[in-house]
Amino acid sequence: MSRLDYISLGLIFFSVITITLGIIKVHTYPGKIAKARNHPQEQAIEVLSLLGLIIFPLWMAALVWAYSGTIEEVENAVVARNQEQIRQTWLQEAVDATQEAVDLVVVQYNTGLTDFNNVLDTQRTLFGQPGQGGPRSHQAL
Repeated sequence: MSRLDYISLGLIFFSVITITLGIIKVHTYPGKIAKARNHPQEQAIEVLSLLGLIIFPLWMAALVWAYSGTIEEVENAVVARNQEQIRQTWLQEAVDATQEAVDLVVVQYNTGLTDFNNVLDTQRTLFGQPGQGGPRSHQAL
C-alpha cells in the first residue's frame, strides 16, 4: 500500500467517526431540551431519543415529547397578558375618574364653594393610585 492509500484510509476512518459522533449528538438533543425545560419525564425522553438511533420515528416522538409543555406555557402567558391588560384598563379608568374629581374640586375651590382641605384630600386620593394622573394632576391651583 502506498502512502496515498494510508491517507485515504485515514480520511475515511475520520469521516466515519465524525459522522457517527454527529448522529449521536443530534440524537441526544431531545434529552437536552427536556433537561433544560425541567420536563418531568426527562429520563424517558433521553432513552426514547437514543432508541431513535435504531428506529428514527422514535427520535421524532422524543423531540415532540420534549416540547410537549410549550403549548400550555404559551396559553398561560396569553391569559396572563390579557388579564394584565384588563387590570391596566381598570386602573386607567380609576385614575381618569379621580382626575375628573380633582378638576371639579379645583373649580369648586376657585369659585369659593369648598375649602382647600377638600382639594388636598382629592389630590391625595389621585396620587395614591397606581399609574397616577398625568401632567394635569400637577397643575397649579
